[in-house]
Formats: sequence, C-alpha cells, structure tokens
Amino acid sequence: MKIILKQVSLKTTALTLCLTLNTVLQISNCFAQPSFTWAKSMGGTDNDRGYSIAVDGSGNVYTTGVFTGTADFDPGAGNYPLTAAGVDGLSDIFISKLDASGNFVWAKRIGDTDNDRGYSIAVDGSGNVYTTGFFRGTVDFDPGAGSYPLTAAGSQEFFISKLDASGNFVWAISMSGISAGYSIAIDGSGYVYTTGLFWGT
Repeated sequence: MKIILKQVSLKTTALTLCLTLNTVLQISNCFAQPSFTWAKSMGGTDNDRGYSIAVDGSGNVYTTGVFTGTADFDPGAGNYPLTAAGVDGLSDIFISKLDASGNFVWAKRIGDTDNDRGYSIAVDGSGNVYTTGFFRGTVDFDPGAGSYPLTAAGSQEFFISKLDASGNFVWAISMSGISAGYSIAIDGSGYVYTTGLFWGT
C-alpha cells in the first residue's frame, strides 16, 4: 500500500494533507480558489500507513507512521528503500522528510522484530524532529550507525524521540508502564508536550 501526500495552496496558505489507505480527508470550502500544488506517494506492497504530518518554517514536510516489509521512501525517480525488522507482518516506525517541492531529503527506520508505531510528529524552529508512539521489546532508537536501545518494561511503552534536521539521533526516552503516545507538540522555548494513554500505574 502507498502513503500519499498532497499539498493544496489556499490563497497564501499552504495546507499539507496526508491521505492514507482508503481514508480521504475532505476540506470544507471555507477558502477561496484553492489550487493543487503537488502529490507524492511512498511505500511498498505491504501495509504502510502515515499517521502524522508536520511542516517547518521553510516548507519542508515531515511524516511518521508505520510500514512492513520493504518500502521506498523516495517519491521521485530515485530509490530509498527501508526494510522493516518486524516479523510476520509486524510494523516498524518510519520518519520521513521531503522539501517544500516534495523532493526526498531523508527517511529513517526505528524498530525491532515486534510491533512498533510512530503516531505523531512535530518540528521545532531549528528543524529538530520529535516523534511519539509506542514500542515493544528492545528497540534501538538511533537510526544511524550508533546504538541507543530502550527496553519496554511491559507489553509496550510510550516513547519520545528527537532527531536533528539531518535525521541524526539526538535523544530518546520512554515512559515506564504499559503506555502509548498519541500526540506531540513543541513550543517556542523548546518544551515538549505529549498526550497518550496508560494502563495501571
């Protein structure tokens, strides 16, 4: 399945939409004369889903979600495949960056053999990228050559991950207990806000 990104210009406002699977996001006609700008598709033949999207001050587009199998995250003529470590159809997390014209910049994979999900993404004024969701088992949150493993104490744990503007690892933390992060936001001072759910204590 493919992850599709569309951008529509509404007067002076660029509104970026993410359409995933057969779900269609519709916008009411509250802005005059919208014009189509671009659409991009990423993914492979397996189960790929985009869950969240963010745009920085330069118009770069960031997405997170899940994928299984091998997926191509370069929506252009190039090829940038990532292969999920999840077995038997279990998903890994992807984090992707496109420029303002929809050209590929970078993509990263986070995950291990169990089910891991990225549910929300945010970007700060310096282009640092924050992601939240949940992971199971032990997962290396450094998508580069380094290693930064976190281990879920329960069946799954809430995580927050930070990458820099080039997609390099900065830090990652998890919240103990059975939990999941569903949304993330960054304020002008760099404080990180999240919401989600937890079970028990």
